[in-house]
Amino acid sequence: MKREQDRRVETDREKAFGRDHDIWFWCLHCERVYRADEFRVENGLQMCPYADCDGDTVIDAWEWLKLVEINGYPLVPVKGEVYPLYPSVEDLGRLGLGKR
Repeated sequence: MKREQDRRVETDREKAFGRDHDIWFWCLHCERVYRADEFRVENGLQMCPYADCDGDTVIDAWEWLKLVEINGYPLVPVKGEVYPLYPSVEDLGRLGLGKR
């Protein structure tokens, strides 16, 4: 018998694209990272879990590993940290990644 906490909610993203293999997503709107099973519901839509963001979890969520490949970001991100899609030299320094 499954315990209550073992049940997970299928996200709208999973319904649209199938189950994701990455545990982290990056939001195109706020450029922050969140766990794949985190979201808030607004007007019936699953939205980025950050209250000040208007991105949704279907269209605006990118797999974190793609940004790791592109920008050399850490495999395990810091929640709440902004990770720009196109980082400046200052961004890279702030994130401890140095110049490239």
